[in-house]
Amino acid sequence: MMQVIRVMAWGVALAALLAAGSSRAKGESPDEQFYRAYYLEQAQGDLAGASELYREVAGDRRAAAELKTRASVRLASCQEDLASSDFARLMPPDALLYVELNRPGEQLSTLLEQLGLMGAVSDADGKGLRVAISPALIHGLLGVRGVAAAITGIDPIQQKPSGVAIFHPGDMDVIRGLIETGLPVAATPMKAIGGHPTYDIEGQAVVTLTSRLVIAATHRQHIEDVVRRLNGEEQTSLATNADLADALAGRKDSLLFFCVHTKPIMPMLNAMLSGQGNQKAAMIKALLDPQSLKSVVGQLGVRDDSLFLDVSLNLHDGHHNLVYNFLRTPAITQDLLKGIPAGAAGFLVGAMNEAPSRYPASSSNGSDDAPVITALDFGREVFANIIGWAVFALPPEGGAVSLQGEHPFPDLAAAITVHDPAKSEGLWRQILGIASLAAGAPTMEGEPTEIEGVTVQQYRFPEGVSVHFATLGNQILVASSPSAMARSIAAKRSGNSILKDDAFTNGLDGVDAHTTKALFLHAGRCFEIGKPFMSSHDLAEAAPFIEALSDTVLSVALTHSSQTLRISGRVSGIPQVGELVAEKIAMQRSRGRLQHKLSQAKRRGDWNAALATADELSAANPDNRRLQIETFDLLAVGKNDEHAARAKADQMAESLADDANGLNNFAWVLLTDDKYGGLYDDVALQFAQRSNTVSGFESWAYLDTLALARFRAGDVAGAVELQRKAIDKCPENRRDELTPSLEEYESADASVNGQRSTEKMAATP
Repeated sequence: MMQVIRVMAWGVALAALLAAGSSRAKGESPDEQFYRAYYLEQAQGDLAGASELYREVAGDRRAAAELKTRASVRLASCQEDLASSDFARLMPPDALLYVELNRPGEQLSTLLEQLGLMGAVSDADGKGLRVAISPALIHGLLGVRGVAAAITGIDPIQQKPSGVAIFHPGDMDVIRGLIETGLPVAATPMKAIGGHPTYDIEGQAVVTLTSRLVIAATHRQHIEDVVRRLNGEEQTSLATNADLADALAGRKDSLLFFCVHTKPIMPMLNAMLSGQGNQKAAMIKALLDPQSLKSVVGQLGVRDDSLFLDVSLNLHDGHHNLVYNFLRTPAITQDLLKGIPAGAAGFLVGAMNEAPSRYPASSSNGSDDAPVITALDFGREVFANIIGWAVFALPPEGGAVSLQGEHPFPDLAAAITVHDPAKSEGLWRQILGIASLAAGAPTMEGEPTEIEGVTVQQYRFPEGVSVHFATLGNQILVASSPSAMARSIAAKRSGNSILKDDAFTNGLDGVDAHTTKALFLHAGRCFEIGKPFMSSHDLAEAAPFIEALSDTVLSVALTHSSQTLRISGRVSGIPQVGELVAEKIAMQRSRGRLQHKLSQAKRRGDWNAALATADELSAANPDNRRLQIETFDLLAVGKNDEHAARAKADQMAESLADDANGLNNFAWVLLTDDKYGGLYDDVALQFAQRSNTVSGFESWAYLDTLALARFRAGDVAGAVELQRKAIDKCPENRRDELTPSLEEYESADASVNGQRSTEKMAATP
């Protein structure tokens, strides 16, 4: 019996030894355990493993007292970091508004890497200027873990919100040090909360410093509740709120997250409605069903491939919110997206009616009997026949730009999916026919032509504008040009649509079974459309940005399900702008040096050196209007070389040929600046005449300049006529500026006419 007792005693002792710590069995000293725990905490982020080791060191009798204290402090920090890994678990469950900023340094680093603006000094290749933000700076400035705040109520008397905020400084010990230094000076110490130092700030707020957190609240009770949750003494929190479970679960990669919890707001809303009178309150409740509101949630963040922004309104299941339901439309279909050609620069799609057909999918092509169109068909088309629509823009194909009259016009098209294409064809052809007839077309039938084997009707409008119309299967196609129509037909037949376009693949993943509308814009392709409408100067300025944005896509989707209304925005293909920024800075540096060199040459009166420097500046920026005028000044005023100055003016007239504003500005300077002494008034007249020709004589400012130029040239009557026209087109608050000139011209005109009358009378026998 004694032997059995001895065996049991040895077993208990062995179990106690094992429980004291497996690491001790490995022969580790308390110091070795502490540093292994520190490595797990700092290098590997294993807070749970580090906590176990710190706990062993703190309870190890072999450890020195100082080491035990340090282990206890680190243990408390690890436990707080674990508890605060989700701020929502520390917040009150009945918060009206919750806002969270999560790991801003990491998010900013991701964005800067995508922009090509992140890099260490060791990455420099020594080949030129390099613009890169050091990761150490981002870590140093934004190494905080995060900030969260919850509003729990609003004081009805003082109209001030009440709530609690939590700040986790992360590795930013300097920030915590500043807080710990400043609080005792700016605030009054008060009874500790959970053993943590606590301060009162002028009776307006309470602040508590735990091992890792800074907790501030309008009431002491809020902080006491947070500390209990931090210590695991209280499990109920915002994270356990069933109404917000889905919203909180989806915020993992958000930089900024906010959530409005409507349930605690309902008593205040009901009190407000009760003050509106019974009838108004009943109407509002019937339309909005306020009790059905669940939450409003938003989040902003950076993913590895894009920026994103989501805002959603969530309702309870079985709600009776009539306004919400009235605004709801069916989801867009894959068939609708298949009608948009791959390579589109941008498109907007939406749905109007459910997709399953209520009518036979017939077409009037080949039928002798045109459908009868009644007034009711206009309403049926919108509310019953149209399933969905897509409007899209296409970049020029092969560099060829479509023309409307003499002007370039983008290739635009619309694909409308319908239940009854025969009825739609009859209706749309009548609408377009009547519109073209009213615009001066000889008939309302349009002109038939064949594009891609499909009969297309062309309807002509003023200024060379035309609209092309066709039906293909259950789709109505409307296009601005034969090219746009041909590409729309080809996409429908071949299946080469945006669904197979790699540029839109990521964004289209966000278009789900409840998406009712979507907008996509491809920046690079949009620039291709805009090029024909840009001046050479603007095109040269935009060229580097066009290249940088060649793969950037903006998408916005509206999702409207039975319980959730959400707007989602996304920017993918974020441009690499590091080299572009470096190039711009280098250009500015070079330009600054040359400008300084030019100023020095002008100050010395060395006009040849000044002109040489101006030529260097012009080579880097040939379309700089100010520099062109400065070069003209160097020739006309500095060197007093009229021949060379007039040659420069001829060059400027050529480069500014279509720039009405640039032409007018130069003409005005020549006419009004005393340094020219009227020597170049004839040049000013040429420039002013051209600026008005380009603008169609519709700008009062340009007319005012031309009137002065005519007056200086001796055409007094012409000056009077132009000045009167300028005043007619001028805003009333600017007419006083132009009236003195008109009076001067009229006085001179009367004088000229009087002199002519006198001469005529003297010449009469």
